Amino acid sequence: MTASAADSALPAAAPRRHLWRNIALGFVLFVAAWGAFIALFGPGWFKRRVEDRITQYIHRPAHLGPISVNPYTLTFRVDSVRIDDRDGGPLFQWDRLAVTYRLKSFVQSGEVVFSAIQIVRPYVRFRLSARGVLSIQDILDSLAATPSRPLPPLAIGHLQIEQMRFEWYDSARAKPFYTQLGPATIDLRDFSTRRDSLSRYTFAGRTEQDERFSWKGTLGVTPFTSDGEIRLENLKVAKYAPYYGDALRAQVTGGTLDLDAKYAIKADPKNRETKLIGGTLDIRDLALALDGATPARLGALHIGGLDADAVAHTATLGELTIRKLALDVVRSPSGAINLTGLVGAPSPKVTAIAPAKRASGAKGAKPKPAAVTAAATPDSAAASAPWSWTVHHLALDSASVSLIDSVPTLVGKLKATYVAARLDTLTSNPDIASTAHAEFRLEGGGRFVLEAKGPLARKRGTFKLLLDSLPMFQADPWIAAAGGRLALTSGRMHLELAGPFDASDPAAPSATISGSVRVDNLGTQERADGDPFLSWRSFRFDGIAYDTKAATLEIAQVSLDRPVILMDIDSAGVSNFAHLFPKAPKTPADSAKLKASADSAAADSAFVGPKAPLPARSDTALSQDSTSKLKRITVGKVTIANGAFRITDESVSPTMRLTIGRVTGTTGRFDSDNVNRGELALQAMVDEVAPLTIKGQLNPLSDTQESILEFDAGGVDLLPFAGYSGRYLGYLIAKGKMKTKLHWQVKQRRVKSENVLTLDGFTFGDKVNHPDATSMPVKLGFAVLRDRSGQIVLDVPVEGSLDDPDFSFGRVIVRALLNILRNIVTAPFKLLGSLFGGGSADLSEAPFDAGASALGADATARLDALRKSLGERPDLKLSIEGAVDTIADRAALRRLALDKRLRAQAPIMADTALLLPSVRSARLAAEFASLFPSDSVVAAARAARRPLAEALAGRDVEAGVLDAIVIGAPELRALADARARACRDYLLTGDAAPVERVFLAATGAAPVAVGRKATFKLE
Repeated sequence: MTASAADSALPAAAPRRHLWRNIALGFVLFVAAWGAFIALFGPGWFKRRVEDRITQYIHRPAHLGPISVNPYTLTFRVDSVRIDDRDGGPLFQWDRLAVTYRLKSFVQSGEVVFSAIQIVRPYVRFRLSARGVLSIQDILDSLAATPSRPLPPLAIGHLQIEQMRFEWYDSARAKPFYTQLGPATIDLRDFSTRRDSLSRYTFAGRTEQDERFSWKGTLGVTPFTSDGEIRLENLKVAKYAPYYGDALRAQVTGGTLDLDAKYAIKADPKNRETKLIGGTLDIRDLALALDGATPARLGALHIGGLDADAVAHTATLGELTIRKLALDVVRSPSGAINLTGLVGAPSPKVTAIAPAKRASGAKGAKPKPAAVTAAATPDSAAASAPWSWTVHHLALDSASVSLIDSVPTLVGKLKATYVAARLDTLTSNPDIASTAHAEFRLEGGGRFVLEAKGPLARKRGTFKLLLDSLPMFQADPWIAAAGGRLALTSGRMHLELAGPFDASDPAAPSATISGSVRVDNLGTQERADGDPFLSWRSFRFDGIAYDTKAATLEIAQVSLDRPVILMDIDSAGVSNFAHLFPKAPKTPADSAKLKASADSAAADSAFVGPKAPLPARSDTALSQDSTSKLKRITVGKVTIANGAFRITDESVSPTMRLTIGRVTGTTGRFDSDNVNRGELALQAMVDEVAPLTIKGQLNPLSDTQESILEFDAGGVDLLPFAGYSGRYLGYLIAKGKMKTKLHWQVKQRRVKSENVLTLDGFTFGDKVNHPDATSMPVKLGFAVLRDRSGQIVLDVPVEGSLDDPDFSFGRVIVRALLNILRNIVTAPFKLLGSLFGGGSADLSEAPFDAGASALGADATARLDALRKSLGERPDLKLSIEGAVDTIADRAALRRLALDKRLRAQAPIMADTALLLPSVRSARLAAEFASLFPSDSVVAAARAARRPLAEALAGRDVEAGVLDAIVIGAPELRALADARARACRDYLLTGDAAPVERVFLAATGAAPVAVGRKATFKLE
């Protein structure tokens, strides 16, 4: 272009430049005018519009304060906003809202961007009515019914909420709840709904009770992502009781809670994450009150190092520690335990009325999601996968527990002044071992320790249990409540047990336990009257091996040191054993089966036990009794040292007191399989002077294996038994000693014993008139038994069944002794004959020929045995009384008298002539004629001078003469006396004749027809 052309074009370009300048100026003026219009008239219009819309939408009056708008900076500010609730109080308000909008971002990307949003002193108040209706429920229902629209992309550079307050009233609780949150601040920076965008936020504040909270971290919306830290401090546990108090009957007093946890959440389906990291929880000074008492108090609860991954299903707890927990357990007389009363059935939860659901197909409703497809299966599988968890450390430290039990007659009290427990490495991994330790100490001494180690997730491992000086007597009130008649006054238990266990199979848990048990200084007494009963210094079980699976128990040694048993029998004859261990009442069927008891059998015979055997227990019963729980029990050795058994019997007078002391000995091995019997060897002293030995073979674990015991005691003083002698024999014991030899056999619970008692120097004292005393002449009986050395030997067999409720060894012995005396008194000569060569002959009499007083061979044999008996029984006195047979002896005496008369008629040297029948006949005829001179035959013969013998031939002349001879009482008494003297004279021959102990008894004036003998009577 030429210069002239350029010059010609200048006028045309100038108008165009002015045009654009004018347009720009006009636009600026328009914008300035529009901005001025908006600034001047927009806030008023906007305020009225917004108030009307809010009031119309939420049905509550809305009041907006001054509004200012800067259209150039796109800054919007509203001061003093207030929305009133229906009760007239504020629902929502703030002092200032300032918003800065960035229009350029919307023009460029379609994203709504706020550079800054600031809210100053916002206030929100929500209420829940007594019917459970939320104060803004109608607003929530309206929101739920309003169709939702997609929101545009949003970004906020900086959201700042300052001095926020929130109030919550809940009248639906049994006790209304109120809290005020604030002042609080919220600070959110760089918020955006863009994908993978993260913002930073903080939320912190406190409540009206200085409960502090803070929440900070990062936040992403697409996908939802957040990580950060939540912290609660000084949260008042009692304050929130209206929400959990329905589950408690107790009242929570005190208690503060601190919570600190980090988290990470990512909802990206391809990279999902839900984690809790380093969570800690602390509760301090918590207490539960009930009925004016505080039965549960917690010093501190600490949970630390809590990590959890909900996606990977892993969880780790670093530490859970409870410190200074104090529990006061009280059981009332009705049996109720106060701690169970702390928790009650929770009331039904009160919830706000749910928003109305959108009807299917309603305008704006979202379509229902399609049915779950296979794509959701991995999530479902992940959700159902088992969790892998580990607890590194669980601990209970410095706890205490007290127990007051008012159910027993005597109120039971126990207090554990120190309780601690620790569990390390508890995990779901069955291959990792855990360790556990628990310990408590009782007030007044005593310690309990339990340790376990192993893969506890598999419910198996090893354990160790220790009881150190545990005071057993503190359990006495519960023994009393269970009906125990024996009270514990002292005693401490020591126990050490250890071994592996396996409880993986609940139906058949098993353990192999080894260790020892010891009870020291045990003291007991009868609960009824407080009299002591059983005590010992030490009772030990060493070398215990118990296999629960094999059901076997082995004890290497049982040791009993200084045991003392006191047996007391009251004035009614009832022993403390009967009080403490009463027998079951006997049924009629039992009486029928055990009719042939040892007591009644002993009364039937002096020297043998019952002839009819008592029924023995069946093998089935034995197996049920001995093997129902354990298949085998083995005891290696039992030792007893310095034991004592003391008996006091007040049912007799004087009171019987006897002590069997210094009991020391051992037994050998025995077991329940009946393979052997243990050797028993015991030594003791009776009343400190008489030695006692017990030996034999026994197996107390078996009813089928025979046990044999032998008791040997010498020099036992009989004076303590004077009361029994006076009661049953009618005489006290003045002096004497006893030696015993007992042989017992026990098999299938039947007892068969041979009991030989030797009394030395036994002497009766004063007579006692007791209703139980026998009427028998006991002195005579003992005199028959006492030999020349002053000893009395009694052989008393006894047999019976231990299952017979009527069987009592002492009662059987007494009855057998009385039976012996009865047989001695009723037939003393029979006993003497059996002892001293009399055989079966009756030594109570000596036989004689009719009319004779001379001793025959039979009589002398009996007198020889009787003389020996008198020599061996120096306490016996013998009286002899003659006896006659009035018929046989009178006839014999007449014949002797006739022979004497016939001999008297002959010359002195012609006695032998009487033997001639002719001479005897002639003299007998002459005697008849002299007796009967008026007889016609006699008179005729004299007149005819015929021989009298010839004239009286054919008549029984001798019978007539005998009838004429008179034998009266004097002659018979003389014969009886002659017979007694003959026996006496024979007994008194010899150097050792017992002259002073043999007496003649007077014969009556008219002897009765007793027999042709002499009778003896012992005194």
